[in-house]
Amino acid sequence: MRRIGFTTVLCSALALGAVVGCGNVGEPSQSGGAKVVRAQAHPLVFQNRTQEYVTSPDARFDPQTVGSSLYENVPVLQADGKPAHLDVARGPILFVAYWCPHCQRTLQLFTKLISQFKQTPTLVAVGYPKGATLADAVRINHTERQQLRLANFPTYYMLASDAW
Repeated sequence: MRRIGFTTVLCSALALGAVVGCGNVGEPSQSGGAKVVRAQAHPLVFQNRTQEYVTSPDARFDPQTVGSSLYENVPVLQADGKPAHLDVARGPILFVAYWCPHCQRTLQLFTKLISQFKQTPTLVAVGYPKGATLADAVRINHTERQQLRLANFPTYYMLASDAW
């Protein structure tokens, strides 16, 4: 039970940090930082953005425990197109967007620390523009792993443009 609580807090903090840290298109981040601007015609290519939007942690960030029910039945797609459902009780889930510098840096950090994890996090790739295909998402994920030299984390996909 204690492990599920820790996993829930970890996943919640990471998901919130990724979403809050990334911000919305063209709006200031929650911490009052620089505007996060993505082109309206979003290119479906991977770009290493790890050097962009480097900020200090926001002292006001106060992660709160959420009920695990929020992450009990996360509908995702496997790389082969088959639907799947993830549950945080089975292991930590991290939502990442390929265009997000904060997510890219987090994945690099996780790759360095992977040997210290009791459970490897499962990634859910999100933030794709409307009309993106699963083939696009898989291709971008593969390129990201190669260019950033990331560990081979289990990865699933959410293609809905509002999923992130």
